[in-house]
Amino acid sequence: MSPKPTKIFIAQALADEPWVHKIINRLPEVPVSWGDEHEFRTETLKKAQLAPPPEHVLVLQKQQGPFIRPCPGTQNYLCCGYRIIDFAANCTLGCHYCILQAYINFPHLVIYANLGELLAQLQAYLNLNANRVVRLGTGEFTDSLLWDKLTDISGILIPLVSQHKNAILELKTKTTHIDQLTALPHNGRVVIAWSVNSKECIKRYEEHTAPLTDRLQAAAVVSGWGYRIAFHFDPIIYYPGWEAGYREAVRLIFEYIEPEAVAWISLGALRFMPKLKAIIADKYPQDNFIYEEFITGADKKMRYFKPLRIKLYKLIYQAIREFAPEVCVYLCMESPEVWQAVFGYTPAKYGGLSKMLDGALNGS
Repeated sequence: MSPKPTKIFIAQALADEPWVHKIINRLPEVPVSWGDEHEFRTETLKKAQLAPPPEHVLVLQKQQGPFIRPCPGTQNYLCCGYRIIDFAANCTLGCHYCILQAYINFPHLVIYANLGELLAQLQAYLNLNANRVVRLGTGEFTDSLLWDKLTDISGILIPLVSQHKNAILELKTKTTHIDQLTALPHNGRVVIAWSVNSKECIKRYEEHTAPLTDRLQAAAVVSGWGYRIAFHFDPIIYYPGWEAGYREAVRLIFEYIEPEAVAWISLGALRFMPKLKAIIADKYPQDNFIYEEFITGADKKMRYFKPLRIKLYKLIYQAIREFAPEVCVYLCMESPEVWQAVFGYTPAKYGGLSKMLDGALNGS
């Protein structure tokens, strides 16, 4: 699993933030330094240009922008419309394909620790949208549970969000860090989601993540605590033997989890910004998945040709349907044409993708 930090840097502006002191008290053996976050960031980036940093530094700083952000969807592709709770940035799980490598140029894990502002913004957002369903997640710019034992962010967010009947919180992970979730009052408003892949892809490309069966064992435990479960096949990677690999992954999911416990399953084929290809080639020269044939999509990302994407989706979708005829399955960032080819319908049939997912959790 991911290595512990060797140092902690804290922005001086957070000296009076109680959450900061709770975090550092949980790592008493790790040296702490305080200072100006702009100066620290500038100096870190200068050093990173010369050589990769040998240390794993945990950076606690203020969130200068909004904590609640829309998912960065794209025209011409259907987005689920959820909102990001942007409490942290970066990840140390080492997935070779991770888009954060091209999106974030800072080498260390950052936690935005001005917790009072986070909670105030979240409460205001929930109050403002009290008359419609809102889906929130923390897994866009980091793994939701990666540092949960350290930050207890789940223990902070779940009780707040679960008080609102219009709110759904999804925590997405590739870890088995579930201890903090044990006795939280989730009120059926929280989905614990696992990103999953074939065993071959996990072994080759997801360096510090939990093995597939470990993730599924954790999901089974969490399901027993009354949480709804979700799975995200993303990215689906084309490789020799992919058919058997993904069929096995689907079979294992339903070996551990009852279909009725699953809120939704998403499918998303490999896609990446063009500049990520050179980063992967440099960091992981043994990887060949980036050398398949790709096109430039409407979102300017490299994507498999449409017929191949449809083939990938159809096989996994059909495998899911053998075990779970009723579970909600959707495509992440795909065109209506691909939806039609895979499912025989588009989300417009149900009032849009957002309403599809709202209904999946509420049983409608």
